[in-house]
Amino acid sequence: MPKIIQFFHPGYEHGFDNKNSTENSLIKMRNYNPHKRKFMKHEGTYIDKNGKNYEKKQLLFWGEWEEQSKVKILDPQFDSLKKGLWDKSYPQYLHFPSLPPDAQFKENLKRGSCQSPILPSCIGSENTFQDPWAKLNTDPCVFGDSFIYGICQQPHYNFLRYLEPGALIVFGSYVKDRFAIDTVFVVKDRKQHHPDGYSRYTGAFYIDGSEDAMFSFVPAKIYCGEDKGFPRFSMSDDFYKSKYKDYFQSSQGKQGVKGAQERTIDEVKDFWNYLKKEVLKEGYVLGVHFEIPKIEDFSCSKNEDKNSAAKPKNVCSGGGGCC
Repeated sequence: MPKIIQFFHPGYEHGFDNKNSTENSLIKMRNYNPHKRKFMKHEGTYIDKNGKNYEKKQLLFWGEWEEQSKVKILDPQFDSLKKGLWDKSYPQYLHFPSLPPDAQFKENLKRGSCQSPILPSCIGSENTFQDPWAKLNTDPCVFGDSFIYGICQQPHYNFLRYLEPGALIVFGSYVKDRFAIDTVFVVKDRKQHHPDGYSRYTGAFYIDGSEDAMFSFVPAKIYCGEDKGFPRFSMSDDFYKSKYKDYFQSSQGKQGVKGAQERTIDEVKDFWNYLKKEVLKEGYVLGVHFEIPKIEDFSCSKNEDKNSAAKPKNVCSGGGGCC
C-alpha cells in the first residue's frame, strides 16, 4: 500500500560566499557542506486557484539547490513579538539558481546520467557513486522534466527505498514551531540506482486537463516585479484538530522521517487534495514545473570560500547527514 510520509529536512537558509567582480553581484558557490534551503526566483509553470495552467512565468518559492546561484539581500522582516530581531520565517536572501559553464554537464543532465554530485536527476548510473563526494545532492530536485528524489534519509530508513507509486512525501522543515512545507512529492515510479539499494523516484507530473490525477507541486507565488520574501507554507491550527492530524507532527525534529503510514490510494488522494486546497487558500499557486537553470560562469568571483569550492574527500556518510 502507498504511504503518507512527513519528511523533515534542515530548514536553515543559504546565504552567500563571495562577490562576482565582473558584475558586482553576490554569489553562493556550489555547496559541499550540510544542506540548507534557498528562497528562489526562477522560471516555471504553475496552476492557480481556478485550476488554470500557465507556462513560463517567473515564480518565487522555497526549495533546495546545492549548485551555484546569484544572491540578492532582501529587506528585513522583523518579528512582531521580538523587537529588532529578524523573523526567521521570512528569507534573508533571494537566490537565482544557475549551473556551471559546462555544456556537457547540462546535456547529460537532460539524459539523467551525468557525473554531477549535485542533482538527483544525474543519479541514473551506478558510476556516479564510484566517487564518495557524489552523495551530496539536491534532493528533492524540482528542476527539469520531473521532480526527483534519490538519496536523502534512505540509508537510515529502509522503507524509503521501496515506496509504491502513489506514495505521498511531504518535504518540509521545522521553522518557528511549525512544519513548514516546501515540496509535495507524489511518487510516479521507482528505479534502484545504487549498489546499497537506494532508489531514485520520479514524481508524478501535472498533465494539463487532468486535475483529478495526483501530481507533485511546490507552494509558490507569482513574481510581480518586487523582490520580496514570504514564509514557507505551514498548516493552520485547525489542521491539528482535523481528521488528518495524525499524518503530521508539528515539530519534534529538525531532520528525519515522521509518520510513514500505510493508506489506501483513496485516502492518500483525499489528503493530497486537502493539502492542495490549503496551499491555494493561503494565496500560493502550485509550481508544477521549473526550467533547468541556465549556465553561468562565476570563475571571476573573488574572495572565494575555500570550503565551498574545494572538492572534499568525504562530505557525507551515506547521504543522511547532508540533506
